[in-house]
Parts: sequence; structure tokens; C-alpha cells
Amino acid sequence: VAAATATPRTTRIVRGANMSSLAGGQPPAATGKGYRPASDVIVTDLLRQRPPRIPDYKAESEALARLAKTFAAEPSQVAQRLVDLALQLTDAHSAGLSLEEELDGQTRFRWMATAGEFSRYADGTMRRDFSPCQEVVDRDEAILMREPARVYTDIVALHAPIQEALLAPFHLDGRPVGTVWLLSHDPQRQFDSEDLRTIERLAEIAGIALTTVGLGGRLRDARDESQRKDTLLALIAHELRNPIAPIKNSVQILKAMSTDERQARLLDVIDRQASALNELVYHLTDAASVRNGKLRLRRARISVHEIVSQAIESAHAQMEARGHQLSVRLPTEPLVITGDPRRLTQILVNLLTNAAKYTPEGGTITISAMADGELLRVE
Repeated sequence: VAAATATPRTTRIVRGANMSSLAGGQPPAATGKGYRPASDVIVTDLLRQRPPRIPDYKAESEALARLAKTFAAEPSQVAQRLVDLALQLTDAHSAGLSLEEELDGQTRFRWMATAGEFSRYADGTMRRDFSPCQEVVDRDEAILMREPARVYTDIVALHAPIQEALLAPFHLDGRPVGTVWLLSHDPQRQFDSEDLRTIERLAEIAGIALTTVGLGGRLRDARDESQRKDTLLALIAHELRNPIAPIKNSVQILKAMSTDERQARLLDVIDRQASALNELVYHLTDAASVRNGKLRLRRARISVHEIVSQAIESAHAQMEARGHQLSVRLPTEPLVITGDPRRLTQILVNLLTNAAKYTPEGGTITISAMADGELLRVE
């Protein structure tokens, strides 16, 4: 019976071979799955009994934004980026993504991407009935296991013992086909309900990525790919938007309660960064709308002074970080135009952030606006 077929990166990959044969050893004589039932190691109920760690929505939103950029620029790297983020967001010791596949007449789970302590086993495989992933896919639900090697004895062949394994399924066409997983190699690191929320969110994104480009870059029909890419961008935009509103609301409450000037400045920074994340969400949704011909301008009568003020507020952090002086030149009389407030503000933010990027530290940035016949001139 084959041992765990996780293959070190330093070894030439032989698809379908097992780790023991590549290492020059012999497969174990015992079956890969022990005689104990899987229920002996499943402890999922503990996730909700343990005190959850405090969610870091800012880090999560930034991580999802990086994942979106990877999807657009390097779709073949989505699986690796996803498990890297899983490791970063949960402080697990290992993370990975396993996909069910047929190989030489056997169903196996291939480790499409790995990170952390088990990064050396990327592209290895495990026979389906010897893998903890089997239980997760068969039940189609997330599972926490404690010391899974007591049942799945092939795991013993891996170089680091697994204390806890948290696995969540992802889907293709409504059917579970793989798992995203987190591992703890130390009894002190125990997973909780916040880890469960994070891994289930990443598993949902993994399923959409598989539907869109295939994990590992197996591209589908170009038209379907474009449509599904927009679906993924819409999902990520939605997930990014969820934590932003409570962050901004909390900041406003804290501002109203605070009398400390230094604390107020720090709250302003948080507020500005949340606003920047909010703008990123609109960038993502705009990209999909442009490709689909669905971009709509919401035109209204707006004050030029107001959109300039909002743009300065959004770009303030970048200018402050480089010690820039800002000079604002606006007419004293009211200046009103017709346009889409959000997109006009976005244009000015882009101009100001570019100015902050290319202006030497300590330099001066000037923004001016004036009427030019029936047009508005901004410099």
C-alpha cells in the first residue's frame, strides 16, 4: 500500500509515485488508513468552544486585494498565493490546497500548493482513502482533526507531526473536489472559530478560481474565463467591502468619545486607510463593469471645492508620509459642475497620489481648479 505521496521540491517529481519510493525507502506494510474510525480524531465542536482570536479585518482586506492582483496578473499563481495568505492570516504552521484527481486508475488528492513547514511537499499526492481530505469532501463540510495520524497512518511518514488539521472543502460545479487546509505542528497552537471563518472564505475563493482558470493554470474557454474572472473579482470586492463599513463606523464612535489629540490623529489614519480600501473595491467593480459594457455614470450637480477636498483627504496619507507641502488654489466663488462625484474624485486622487509618488520628499504639490469657459480646468 502506497505511503503518503508528498514529494519534496528538491526531488524530481514522478507523478503518481510515493514519497517513500522517491526517498529510497520502502512503503510501510500497514494500510494508509488505520483501523480506527475517522470520528476518533474529529473534534470540530472545539472550534466554537475555544475563545476566538480578534479578527484583523484590515489585514484580511489587504490580503484579498493582493490576491485579486495576482489573479489579474499571474492566474497560474493563484493557488500558491492563496495558501500563502492562509498561512499569514491564521498563523498556522503549514497550509495547503489539495485537489482530487484521477491518476493511474486511482483517485488521489494532489497538493497543488503548500506553504510553511510542509512547503517542500508541493505537487505531491495522497491516495484518496488514505487522506483526511476524503472525509471533508465526502461530508462536504469543514472539519477539525486532532492528531490525524492516529487514523491516517501514512501521515507518520511526513517530517513534522500534525497536532491539529483544519480543512474546508471547495467546489466545482456545485460538487466538492478539494480542500484548503491549515496545520498545527505544536500543541500550543489550537485553531478556533475565527480560523474556521478565514479558511471557509479562502475555500470559496479557491472554488471560483478553479472554475475560472483552473488551479495551476489550466485555462478554459477564453470567453468563459473572462466571465468567471469577473465573477471572482466581484466576490473579492464583496468580501473587501464587508469589513470596511464597521471599521469606519467604529472609528467615528471612537472619535466622538476621544479627547486625546494623538489618539484622534491615529483614528484619522485608520479612517483614511479604510477609505482607501473602499476606493480599491470600486476599482475592482469598475474593471468588471468596463469589460462588460455596464459602467454607468451617476451624474449630478456637485461642488468642485467638495470633490477637491475629498480627494485631498484620500491622498493625505501618501503626501504626509513623504513630508510634502500641499498648496490648494481654488476660486473664492462657488464652482459647480455636472459629473459623477465618485469618479471625478477618483481621478483627482489618482493625480495626487502620482504627484506624491514622483515628487521628491519634502517637496511642494500644488492643485488648482478654475473655470475655463464651459469647462473645468484642474492642474
